[in-house]
Amino acid sequence: TFPGPATANVRFAEGVEPEAAGDEAWLAAWQEADERVVAALPAAPVFEVARAVWDAVGEDGLLYVGSSNPVRDLDLVARPASAARLVLANRGLAGIDGVPASAIGAALAQAER
Repeated sequence: TFPGPATANVRFAEGVEPEAAGDEAWLAAWQEADERVVAALPAAPVFEVARAVWDAVGEDGLLYVGSSNPVRDLDLVARPASAARLVLANRGLAGIDGVPASAIGAALAQAER
């Protein structure tokens, strides 16, 4: 269902066909730029804390990150990414009720982690 009345500027599609793979050189350039940014990060305590937290989680761990800057800081230093590691964060629910409730819910749902 559509969340509101569909006006003249709304079009519905029956399906979407993916295009061929993109330019591999563009991806490589983007990844190289990312590595340069990470290497240029200052040795600020906030990044050291984020790195320590990332390393402590473990490859198949569960990490709940607070909204706003903590998730951004972690995004800058989290290397290498792991498909097994589950990292969760709320978008817009950064209050004193939403953060603990979400973290507790994630922990209960993923008790084996």
